[in-house]
Amino acid sequence: MEWQARTETQKVDAVIEYPRPPMDDSANVTSLQDWGASREVIPFMAWAYSTVRAPQIPPQIQLPQGWSPRSKPSLSNVVDMLRRGAGLSLHESVPVDVALFREGHATLSSLECVGNARAFGSLESVEGMVGLQSLSLPRFATRFDLAHLDKLRVATISHAAQVSVAKAPNLTVLGLRMSSVPSTFTLEPQIHELDLDVRQLDMRSWGSTQNLREVVVTGASSFDVTPLADAIELERLIVMRTKEVTGLSALRNCRKLKEVVLSNVHRLDDVRVLLELSLMRFEGVGPAFDDDFAVAAGARAGWWVPRPAKAREGVAAPFVIREVPDDLIEVALSDMAWFAARTGLPLDSVTTDDVEQLVQHELERTHPQWLSEEIVILDSEADEFIAIVPNTQVARTMVAVMSRLFADTSRLRVAVRSLGMT
Repeated sequence: MEWQARTETQKVDAVIEYPRPPMDDSANVTSLQDWGASREVIPFMAWAYSTVRAPQIPPQIQLPQGWSPRSKPSLSNVVDMLRRGAGLSLHESVPVDVALFREGHATLSSLECVGNARAFGSLESVEGMVGLQSLSLPRFATRFDLAHLDKLRVATISHAAQVSVAKAPNLTVLGLRMSSVPSTFTLEPQIHELDLDVRQLDMRSWGSTQNLREVVVTGASSFDVTPLADAIELERLIVMRTKEVTGLSALRNCRKLKEVVLSNVHRLDDVRVLLELSLMRFEGVGPAFDDDFAVAAGARAGWWVPRPAKAREGVAAPFVIREVPDDLIEVALSDMAWFAARTGLPLDSVTTDDVEQLVQHELERTHPQWLSEEIVILDSEADEFIAIVPNTQVARTMVAVMSRLFADTSRLRVAVRSLGMT
């Protein structure tokens, strides 16, 4: 893959928040010194990801913004720490070729690359990082084999080209961030935790789920729970930002299930099944939960379901700003009746594609770099317009821009006609 590092600073109307080095407190310094970290590198190190089923992984080096091989920490010091087994956390704000650290590849314990893959060169060299215990890759289309990484315990991939990582013999925690999973994918028995950010999610062909202890699903169009019927070890199920959840009756077989979270779920096939479960904690948020269910849930210890708010007559409810996982923000619009009334389009024909088309047209006029640099990503569902943004300042600016457009009926309808939407 050709490395295409960005050389210009992104210019946007909002502050871009970059990862900060860990706090240089005395406890952190002492623990890192005990591990063997050098004084120069300690301010840029932090302890890495761990869970009960993936014990503590050695500390990671986080390169500061503006880093170069000649700045602090120096390349030689970084490589020395990697040879000792440290990990490396890279962010797109610090474009770097991973080949720079080749002398430490064999002993590198963790690699985390956050952001656009164009900011990182030589990602295919991960194949030779045989000491990896934790791996997180950005969306990167080059295919290479990761099944031989026998020390790997935690992995997150964003493209089907690297799905071979699921066959790493000691992998216990697997994260998938992609639009769909290849039909040939098989869930290996050593995997105990799944973190799935998959739009078109279908687990029916994945094989046995009997060893799973935790499943997290985010942003799926729909999620069929049926394949979890044999997940006899399942303790925790979290489903977020998913339009429809079906097959809930399968959870009756999950005798060890202690916690269920269903957040921003629009439809459930049989919500009453949930009341049959003996859970220590349940949280349900979204239009799938009616008032009767909220009352029944409220009578149970550890259960939380907010009662639906009564509709407010005559109140326009356009764009909503909400927090989502991975420290991102969504700007959403679900009131198609309001959209139809403002644009003059027939209610029975408007779709979220129409909203997306109009929003894109306006942002191309006012903030074209937001779209070209993927600062704003339009990612709508069938019944809700969604834009993913990096922080609340971008979200508020975007809402302000769109509110001005929708307030000016004449300009709005000119835009509708120019886009051929009438």
